[in-house]
Amino acid sequence: MYKESNPTILVLNSLPTNLESSFIKNEEVLIKKLNIDIVYAPGKRLNQLQFLKKYLAANDFKYIFTCSMRASVLSCYLKFVYRFDLIIINTIQQLPSLTSPNQHLRRALYSQFSDKLFICCAAALDDWNYKRKKSILIKLVSSRRKVELCRNGVYLPRLLSDESLLPYSGLKRFVFIGRLTAWKGLETFLRIAQQNEFKDIEILLVTPTDPSNYLVQFDKFLLNKIQCVVGKSISEIEFKSGDLHLYPATYGDNTFVEGISINVLEMACLGIPSLVTKNGCATWPELQDLGLVYEVDWNDIDKIKSLISKINIQTDNVFKVRGIIDIKNNLNQMLSQ
Repeated sequence: MYKESNPTILVLNSLPTNLESSFIKNEEVLIKKLNIDIVYAPGKRLNQLQFLKKYLAANDFKYIFTCSMRASVLSCYLKFVYRFDLIIINTIQQLPSLTSPNQHLRRALYSQFSDKLFICCAAALDDWNYKRKKSILIKLVSSRRKVELCRNGVYLPRLLSDESLLPYSGLKRFVFIGRLTAWKGLETFLRIAQQNEFKDIEILLVTPTDPSNYLVQFDKFLLNKIQCVVGKSISEIEFKSGDLHLYPATYGDNTFVEGISINVLEMACLGIPSLVTKNGCATWPELQDLGLVYEVDWNDIDKIKSLISKINIQTDNVFKVRGIIDIKNNLNQMLSQ
């Protein structure tokens, strides 16, 4: 939610019980610096609706930015019933094929309760359009508001300082950033890290939860090379020259592949290259052209080894990438008439 003074993050849930590993704790300094309010609206839908009505009435908001379909519906209802002067901007952040058919039908319907509707990546847009072609019902319920591609961005001051450019100078450490879910590909990451050619390469795991139980299945030699950072923001982590980020996301039999996560964008801004899943760069082809992202087949270990030995990052390209990824581009598109 945004108004002319300070913006507000409205969470349709209760306050986290463990603040130590939460976004609020990790980004506490930045939140205070930017004068951002964080407000919680727990409870059932009716309670959230009543809370949101009072909050909107007491504040002069102009825009509501949301990735929540439920928030779009609640906001749209209040906008028309109580004549709030609001622009509701919704961004879909998930591949439709990763939801059940019934859930996607609801999301397609709820998405229409917005003034502007965007989707974060080319794969999700292709997936969205494919499902509309396959289902008359989905096409019918999603016919009011056309979805438009709007690429994600990075708030650069959160990451960058005068010393934050890390020119790649040969592999020294593998980096994994993500949840301990199968599709994020930690097992694939560790399989590559175990290759004999990489026996002297360090490993950094950045995860929201403790990976100890997951790691017990691996040999001690590998475990002794691993440094774990749990529950911390990217901005709190000390990355190094020679880091290589691996993002081996898998999508099963899904036709639509998105290899560029927010973490990949953040690494590129720091000058750290990423290996991503083959055919996953459609949203960000410039990152591939500028040498900060490389598509790979995770089963072709020999080609991965060969590619890693040839990576060479040009400093000028990192500055070009920052200009492309800057979140100002994302916001300018959302706010354009």
